[in-house]
Amino acid sequence: IVTKWAVLISPLFLIIVLFSEEVLIILTPKNFHSAYLIIPILLTSYIFRGLYTFSVNPLFFEKKTAYIPIISVSAGIINIILNLIFIPQYGIYAAAYSTLFSFFVTFLLAYYISSKSYHIKFDWGRLFMIFFPVVLVLFFIPFLYN
Repeated sequence: IVTKWAVLISPLFLIIVLFSEEVLIILTPKNFHSAYLIIPILLTSYIFRGLYTFSVNPLFFEKKTAYIPIISVSAGIINIILNLIFIPQYGIYAAAYSTLFSFFVTFLLAYYISSKSYHIKFDWGRLFMIFFPVVLVLFFIPFLYN
């Protein structure tokens, strides 16, 4: 199921990133138009959020839901600390990357804890190939627009 979800999400991600600048120009005042550079970062965050959703399901299945608040609070604390440290210097980009990192940590913690009691089978090779264009866009979009 995760691989099928990834096949649906990856092209959607690329389409949104491709047209985000134009959509922002149409729908927002001029001072928000540069936000298109942040959209790929936030969309990637939500890809990790989706992976978290798949990873946390075994905790519900195994009735080990006590771990879920620990995972969420840990990621929230990481996000707050990173925001406090980096937002004054890097602004909105720091907030976006802090969100990306905290969602990634949330996914990793859920995957690790869930896999201790229930075998989670992700096809990592296929997921990598499906999300490889997403990673390219994430890293190279700032260079394409400058």
